Formats: sequence, structure tokens, C-alpha cells
Amino acid sequence: MGKLHFAILGPVEVTIDGVPVHVGGPREQKALAALLLATPRVVGVQRLTQILWDGESPITAKAQVHNTIARLRRNLAAAGADHDVISSSGPGYVIRIADDQCDAAIFEARDGAGSALTGRGELAAAADTLRGALDRWRGPALDGMVCQGLAGEAQRLNEQRLACLERRIEVDLALGRHADLTGELAALVAEHPLRERLVEHQMVALYRCGRRLEALEAFNASRVRLAEQTGLDPRPELGRLHLAILTGDPALQTPAPQTRAPQTRAPQTPAPQAPGPAYGLLPGLPRRILPRFVGRRRDLDELPSVLKENAIVTLTGPPGSGKTRLAVEVAAAAAPTFAAGVALIALDTVQDAGGVAPALLAVLEPLSDPWRAAQENVVRALGHRTALVVLDNCEHVAAECARLLGVLAAECPGVRVLATSQTPLGLAIERVYTVRPLSVPTEDTVAAVEASESGRLLVDRATGVDPGFALTDANSAQVARLCRSVDGLPLALELAAGRLRAFSVGQIADRLDRQLELLASRPEAMPADAAPTLAERRHGSLRAAIDWSYDLLTERERTVFARLSVFLGGFTLEAAESVVGDADLSEATVMDILGALVERSLVVAERREDPPGDMRYRLLESLREYATARLDEAGEADAVRRRHAWHFCAFTEQAEAERRGPERSRWLRRLGEEYANLR
Repeated sequence: MGKLHFAILGPVEVTIDGVPVHVGGPREQKALAALLLATPRVVGVQRLTQILWDGESPITAKAQVHNTIARLRRNLAAAGADHDVISSSGPGYVIRIADDQCDAAIFEARDGAGSALTGRGELAAAADTLRGALDRWRGPALDGMVCQGLAGEAQRLNEQRLACLERRIEVDLALGRHADLTGELAALVAEHPLRERLVEHQMVALYRCGRRLEALEAFNASRVRLAEQTGLDPRPELGRLHLAILTGDPALQTPAPQTRAPQTRAPQTPAPQAPGPAYGLLPGLPRRILPRFVGRRRDLDELPSVLKENAIVTLTGPPGSGKTRLAVEVAAAAAPTFAAGVALIALDTVQDAGGVAPALLAVLEPLSDPWRAAQENVVRALGHRTALVVLDNCEHVAAECARLLGVLAAECPGVRVLATSQTPLGLAIERVYTVRPLSVPTEDTVAAVEASESGRLLVDRATGVDPGFALTDANSAQVARLCRSVDGLPLALELAAGRLRAFSVGQIADRLDRQLELLASRPEAMPADAAPTLAERRHGSLRAAIDWSYDLLTERERTVFARLSVFLGGFTLEAAESVVGDADLSEATVMDILGALVERSLVVAERREDPPGDMRYRLLESLREYATARLDEAGEADAVRRRHAWHFCAFTEQAEAERRGPERSRWLRRLGEEYANLR
């Protein structure tokens, strides 16, 4: 069988070894397009009916759908295609092809690869990859096909092509190729006069070619077009670029050629390139809390595709795990893929549900219509734009965030939301992504420290605080111990590094049994003349970060959280029910609350090997220290510790009885698992 290829980025076309294949009439072409756009998902008969008739369908529609698919399969098979390339599945049909057999899949893969290369600063490779993506296009998607049922998908692909084109031009500008772009941009602006991103690129290219007056005229022409056709003013980014050209901002000059120094240590994530002051900047981003990003290579590789496939992605994790910083880094790398840009909205200062929509509006469209409700203005501001909204610190207004994001998902199909929250928002379309602490050194050697994310972060921040600091054989064991003591929490590592002006790594590591006192502040992160925001105060103290989470708990959740601090090295559900439960807390209640604490990222759940699939739970050391203090304050410490002792006495007696029988190996593993609790 020859090479079968499908094309929908232009007129619908099928070829085998480059030879066109007749697939049938308009109905067969519509059905094929619907299957290709959905692959590898099944397209139901009802959906195919809507597409084939674009309105009221005949009584025999179901039978005619089956006949249409049968004719399509016969035509493909007659040309030499595998008869099973289209098969029935449940209530519909599915087309099973490889990614390299459809031009749309090839385009999207290369588009994503080009964006990833851009985020890593590999601009020349990114430009070539994005050109390769655009080369797949032969005209508008589904060109010539009259089909209301597929119009939305065609519009999405055409929008994605324009966004890819804008990213490719932006990368070319960053590479200093402005002279080659002026003619292309003039034609594109004429073809898409209301697309402000293209106008921005045109202004930058003209300015860098020494054609400053023409760059200013391009802005004025765009402003007039927008006013006449939409009644709107240019977006703020375009206005800032206009001001930068007027004042001759040095940041607009041609970027210097890129050079890469050879890497001698574990590779770090390069900062994303920004060709000009209005390109990819996150609105409202507090730059002074953004030092160089270190580690999380796997997260940075996975999250772009997760964000591409899901309208709402929520980053969850324990306090201090770096959710906000990771979200900002992912958003900065993804910015070129969103034609309307990226917006960061911090919700930590929002007091109640009524403040969520106004907080979004303050960033998205400060000069909105005051006579409309805030939610309506948010929807109008985003509309059909392709944008990324980063919603930070949602946990205390999670229900309202879920409600509002549900509206945005329905009304604004081009918008993606990246949220951070210590608890999932509870939306059916939400994808929850857990941000775990950084990996810690497995040994005390220099190589093990450099191989771990927490080790690299600590060394990076330590050299920033003390330029004379170096990782050596003499201090590697102390650095490794410090990383393990704080469970790889990024916030704790940054706070520990801030202490290195006054203390050695060994002095800090020796005193980490009092983490919340030792890691109480990070004064060097804040300029002396700057008043800290609420977010900066929270990120400046490990205790403050945990306080924020603790304050969101119910009284019963606080009680269980505090009582769990008596466990060392983790615990099972049965142990929690035995030790934490009492007359007011039944086993079922303890189970429910433990699940809630896992959801809120205050308890870590890990799968056990024995019995397979069961979970074991633990508190990170900083959280356990905090919970211990709360248990002491409640006056329950002695009583809960007695229950802990009784439980493990009973456990030991059972182990003694069982370990000489057929379950010997299992009970020896369980004794090892509970070693810290037994001690």
C-alpha cells in the first residue's frame, strides 16, 4: 500500500504517493473533514448529521450517514488505501492515521515545536521550524467547502495559522531580519487591517530600518481603522510601542547576535527572548521577584502541550512549591503562541467572590463600560481573541473562579487559562497538574547535588547572595543535607540561600529543625524603597505561606491537620483513623478530611507497593513543624501522642505474631516502612 496523505489546510485533498484520490462528492468530503479534525476521537452519527445537512436533516439521515461513510471507505480502498483506515466505534466513526499523514497534525506539531524552541531561546531553529509549519498551508482551511458545522474548526485553524505567522515574524525580528520583513508586513496589514499584533511588528521593522516616520504613520493608520470599524482605541501595548518609537527607546534597537557559551554543568532554562518592550510581557508582573528560573525541565516540556489540549489547567501543590513561578515561566514561553498576548491576574488581594471578575477586568480592560456587569465586560474584553490568562492564587475564591472560568470556556473559545491554586477548582473541563517539590540529592557528592533540581537552585541563589560561594567536596554533604531537610521546597531553598550572607551552609543545615524561625524572611528580595505587596509578603516567609493555607481550612480540617503532625516518616489511612479519630471524629470523617487536605496540597499522597495501589501519606517537614506548633497550642499534644503510641504498640504486637508465618516478608517491609514512627 502506498503512502496515504490527507490535507485540509486548503481544499480537502487525499493523495496516495502524491497521486490525488477521488473521495466522493460534497457529503463525503465533509464527513472526511469532520473525521480528520476530530482524530483520534470518535465522531458520533448525530454530529455527522449536523455537519452533512447544516440544519434540518431528513428522517433517513442516520442511514444516509452510514451510506456516506461506506462510499468514502470504498473510494479510499479503490485507490489502494487500507479499508480499515475509517472504522466504526461505538456510536460513530473514527479515522485512524499517523500524525504525519495529515497536514493539520504536521502543522500543529511543528507550530508547537517552534514555540518550544522560542521559549528556550533557540531562535534560528525556531524560525526554520515555524516556516516549515506554515509551508503546509495551500489556502484557507477547508477552502471551498460550504459547511456551517465545520466553520468554527476552520476559523480556529485559520486563526492558528495567523498566530504562527505572527510568532515567526516576531522571531525573525529578534534575529535582526527586519529589512526582509517590511514588504511582507505591509501586505499582511493590508489583508488583516484590524490585527494589531501585525501592526506592532510592522512598526518595529520600519523603525529598525531607520524609517521612523513610516512607523509612526503605521500606528496612526491603525488607530483610525480601529476607530472607524470598531469604535475602539488601540490596545495599551500598541500605545506603549508608539511612545517608545517617539522617544527613541534603546530597547527597540536591533538585538545583538546571540552567542552560546559551552555548558559545563547541568543545563538551566534560558530566559525567553523578547524583541521589544511590548512583546510577551506579562501585565502587572512584579519583576523584582523573578530571578533566573532553575530546574523543572520535565514540567516545562509537558505543560505547553497540556495547555494546548485543555482550556483550563490548574497548577496545584503545597505552599512554597513554586506554582506561581512555574506558571509565569510557562506563560512567558507560551506568549508567542497567543496572538492577543498573556495577562497575569493575582487574586491574593481579592477578599471575596465579588472581587474576582473586577480583578480580571482591571488588567484586561481597565477602561471598560461602567454600565455593564464586570463579568460581561470580561467576556467582551476577551471575546474571540487568542489569549492566555494566568490566574494566580485561586484557592480562597475557588468556587467563584470555577463559575467565571466556566463562562469564559463557553463564551471565549480562543482563551486558555493557567490557574494556580492549592486545591483544584472542581470544573469538569479542568486539567489538574500537580507541582511537586524539586528533586533532592540522592548522595552527598558534588555530582549528586548538581544532578538534583534543589541542589542547582540552592547553588544558583547562593552565588547570587555571595559571589564567593562555590560547591565543593568540602561542603557538598551540607548542601545535600539542607536540600533534603526542606524536602526540595523552592521557597525554603530561596530563604535558606538568603541567610548565607551571615551564616555558612553547615550552620543553616544544623538548625533546620526550626525551619519556620530560621526561614522567616528574605529581606534582600525587596528594594528598600518598595512597599511589599501581599503576595511578596507571603513569598518572603515560609510561615506566612503556610498561614495563608491554614487560614482557609475549616475547624475540623485544622484539628486533623494538627494531629497528623505526630506521625514521622508518613502514615497509612488506618493509622490516621486510629490516631486522629475520637468521639467527635469518626473514621469516615477522618477519611473525608484527609482527602480534603490532600486536595489542598497540605498532605502528600504516594502510592505504596504493598498492598499494590494503596496510598501512604506524609507531611512535608515544614508543614509538620507548623502543624506540631498548632497541636501544642490546642493542648492536645499529649493525648494524641498517647494514641500514636498505643496504635504502634498494637501494630508491633501484630507484626511480632505475623512475621514468623507466611506473611514474613510483607511484615518486614511494613516494619521498615514504619521505622520512624516506631522509633
